[in-house]
Amino acid sequence: MKAKFIQDGKTITITAGSAGIAAGAVITSGSIVGVAKTDIPANTQGAIALEGVYDIVKASADDLAFGSDVYWNAESGYACASASGLAKIGTAVEAAGSGAESVKVKIG
Repeated sequence: MKAKFIQDGKTITITAGSAGIAAGAVITSGSIVGVAKTDIPANTQGAIALEGVYDIVKASADDLAFGSDVYWNAESGYACASASGLAKIGTAVEAAGSGAESVKVKIG
């Protein structure tokens, strides 16, 4: 056997670090982008979603059009329009103009 089915891939299991992970946290690692489905206590396993549409906080000055790429700035904790070395988290499924506090993003 060359491959064995593990899970459907809509969610995956990760192990939280010593700080734990709060429900709704955006998780990026390389090309993997997910959202924590529930709180994941420190040093324990929990699920992150790799698919779906989420309302994600954004940099208020950014103007994101429907269909535009959305990037995650882990340092500031906001979605933004500028790639500038950041991880792409998905695509805006609704316009979110300057001043909007969040943007609806199809992750993945």
